[in-house]
Amino acid sequence: MNAAGAALVVGALGLDQTAVAQVLLSQPLVGGVILGWSVGDPGSGLIAGAFFQFLCLTDLPVGASIPPDTALAGLIGVATFLSLGHPPGWGDQALLGLLAAGFLPVAILARACDVRVRRANRIWIRITEKLLGQGRVRLAQAAANGGLLFFFLRAFIVALVVLTAVALWDGAGLDVAVGAAPAFALFARCVPLIGLAALLSQRRRPGWPLSLAAGIAAGILFTQSVT
Repeated sequence: MNAAGAALVVGALGLDQTAVAQVLLSQPLVGGVILGWSVGDPGSGLIAGAFFQFLCLTDLPVGASIPPDTALAGLIGVATFLSLGHPPGWGDQALLGLLAAGFLPVAILARACDVRVRRANRIWIRITEKLLGQGRVRLAQAAANGGLLFFFLRAFIVALVVLTAVALWDGAGLDVAVGAAPAFALFARCVPLIGLAALLSQRRRPGWPLSLAAGIAAGILFTQSVT
C-alpha cells in the first residue's frame, strides 16, 4: 500500500468521525478491515485494527475538553502496518508495538489539525448565509456541505505526512532498530491491558460487564493471532 493510496482511504474513512454517517467506519476495528480489504489482506487489517482499538477505549471527553484523536491515529497506525509489510527481523507483534509507541503523538497532531479545521469551516457559514440572502438556495445547500472538504483534507494530509515519513525512514531505520524488536513485542502484549483498564474505569456505565468480556476475548484472540 503506497502512502498516497492509503491516505486517500484514511481520509474517506475519517469523514465518518463527525461529518458523514457516523456508523463506526472510522473506528480502527472496522476501518482496519476496510484498509486491509483495499490491499487484499483483510485479516491483517483486522488484527491491526483490533490492536489499535484497545488504545481508543478511553473515557468520553468532559466539558469543553478536546481529547487526542485516537480514532484517526488508529487508522493511520493500521495503514502504516499494512504499508510496511513484513520487514526482516520484525514479527507482527513487534511491529505493532513499535507503531503503538508513536500512537499518542499522531493522535495529538490529528487533534491540533481538527481544531484548526473547525475554525476554518466557519467560512462556509458566511458563504451559506450570503447565498441564502441572494435567494440561491441550491448553492447555499452545497456550501453548507463545504466543510466535508476540509475534514477530508485534514485526515488525508495527516495520514500522508505520517506514512511518507515512515516510508522514508523504513529504508534503514527498521534494520538499525531490529535489536529492539523483542522489547516492542513485549510492549504490544501489554496494550490489551491498557484497553481493559479503560473498560474497568467505565464500570459504572450500563452494559460494562459485556464490554469487559468482549475486551478480554478480543485480547486473547489478538495475542494468539500475532504470536
